Amino acid sequence: GAHALRRRWSHPLLVLATSVPIAGQVYAGRWALERVVPTDADRAAGDALIERLRAVPEPLLIPHAPWYAVMAGKEPGFHLIALWDIDHGGRLAPFVDELDAALADQHWQTIVLPSRRFRPPLLDAYQQVDTVRYTGRAFYPKTGWQVRPRFIYAPKP
Repeated sequence: GAHALRRRWSHPLLVLATSVPIAGQVYAGRWALERVVPTDADRAAGDALIERLRAVPEPLLIPHAPWYAVMAGKEPGFHLIALWDIDHGGRLAPFVDELDAALADQHWQTIVLPSRRFRPPLLDAYQQVDTVRYTGRAFYPKTGWQVRPRFIYAPKP
């Protein structure tokens, strides 16, 4: 808006009048880096998780954070938010049916989730075999969705 006003009326007082609120927004929105930098406990928990993921059988599905699989030297999967985006119909909706079929067929040897809620076929075909434990708030994201990998599933016999 400030840019449009300045293009329309190029008066020095208008430049000043539009600069003050912009500068105020920049100042008010400044980052407090100490709030978003991982702690030593976060780094230790993350390193321990990646080491743990290196040892699990493949293929590995960790949909809320597929980059952890890559960090552990495994193939990445899809991201959970992408699934949520297509689980509303449309031309990508058949992927949801394929995902449910893959779960029912026990395609993944290991699934790691932040909660016990996922797709319905999960609990029919998989069982929880382990829980990742953390100390206090270690490894919670500093911003955004407050989840961390906790529940490890393997195919039911």
